[in-house]
Amino acid sequence: MISFREDILVACLTERAESARMLSHVFRVDWLEDARLRPILKSVYDFLEKEHTTPSLSTLHQLLKDRDETLYTNRYKYILDELGKVQYTNSDVIYNLDRARTVALARSFKDKFAGEYVRELLEEDRGDELLKEFEEWRTGFHEQNDEVECNFKQAVEDLLKSEEFVRTNVPIATGIEALDEFSGGGIKPKNLAIVIAPTGSGKSICLLNIAYNIASLENRNVLYLTNELSMEETTERFLSRLLQLPNHELIHDHALIADRANDKRLEKHWVEGLDQRLRLVEKIGEFSTDYIQSLIQKYFTLYGWRPDVVVVDYMERMRPVAKDVKRRETWTWLGQIARDLVRLSKKANVLVWTACQTNRSGMNSKSEQSMDQAQGSIYHLQEAALVVMMRQRRASGHGTVLEFKPEKARHYGKGDRIYYGVDLAKMTIKNDKIDIDPIQFLDIEKVKTAEKEAWSGKRKDS
Repeated sequence: MISFREDILVACLTERAESARMLSHVFRVDWLEDARLRPILKSVYDFLEKEHTTPSLSTLHQLLKDRDETLYTNRYKYILDELGKVQYTNSDVIYNLDRARTVALARSFKDKFAGEYVRELLEEDRGDELLKEFEEWRTGFHEQNDEVECNFKQAVEDLLKSEEFVRTNVPIATGIEALDEFSGGGIKPKNLAIVIAPTGSGKSICLLNIAYNIASLENRNVLYLTNELSMEETTERFLSRLLQLPNHELIHDHALIADRANDKRLEKHWVEGLDQRLRLVEKIGEFSTDYIQSLIQKYFTLYGWRPDVVVVDYMERMRPVAKDVKRRETWTWLGQIARDLVRLSKKANVLVWTACQTNRSGMNSKSEQSMDQAQGSIYHLQEAALVVMMRQRRASGHGTVLEFKPEKARHYGKGDRIYYGVDLAKMTIKNDKIDIDPIQFLDIEKVKTAEKEAWSGKRKDS
């Protein structure tokens, strides 16, 4: 018979909501050998179902005391005090969670197929219904593959009873008003969004602001992967955004960070939980979505932490999962990566934001942005729910601005180019829309008269 440290299991669930949520689906309270811990585990499950998070040990003390003070004093207080003394490591958590899941697998199988209904199906040789019973049991323990098959009624029922339905069905805003306007207020998980821009136009700043805003304003878990900058450089950029200090000053004078920390600027963010919601990963060198999937699984297994949004900076340094794609075939290479990212978003139930560089002959600061140029940078743009072209411009009286233009918006489809101010030193995109006539850029950049006349004609036609 498989055994495990049940005290470690119950204690760790008070700190790991995702682990408790997973276990509550498969592990019954009465399967604990230690009967003293059963009411504690039930209280954890009940609190999780009602509040969508797990109770701390101190909350359990108060909860059980309020429920029955005599029972709490005579029994539960001692048990909870003992749980509070339990020491365990991450490897202890992994081992005991895995063992509990194995026990659940065996005992649920026994309960399912020793029941009267299954015995009746066996006696009557009703194989199709037996297979359906087996499949329903199996999918409770194993992730589905890329193929999902069911009739419409079953699909509706599965959706409505899914605990992930509400969370999955809510669009996630970026806090950058242009992007949220193009997407109709945000994008739901299980989708891919791509920003396409020339070299040096601020792709990394855009993705950094998306990650920061979603973690701080939307209170969502964000996994930010960079395969271009070191961890130190990435951290300095986020600090510039958070503390509103010029990045070049932070680089040369880290004492500024200590000064801001002393006036509680950083502590405020930690109290609000930003450190728990935003996780940074440096991965220098090419990686595929298999690596991202393994990261998600590792963080869930070790810490019970699962991202709502994955931000990848940026696509060019990734590689496809498929082995027969050649990097020199740029369209196919990036198109396959886009497909991989969509597959990841659906399998992991996350929203993926990333960026792509325009091709050598594509959009630049002197030519009009178009879907042809976007398509010339990444093949199979139909894989993405939102594609936004972005570039950096100089506008008289406004300094440096970022121009955003939607080229594809699957769930909305409205909107034209929008201009926003940007503070490149403080890594901040300002949410103050700037009213600029695009034709003025033609004067500033001294493009050909013919193109300017074409622009004038286009504006008159509109």
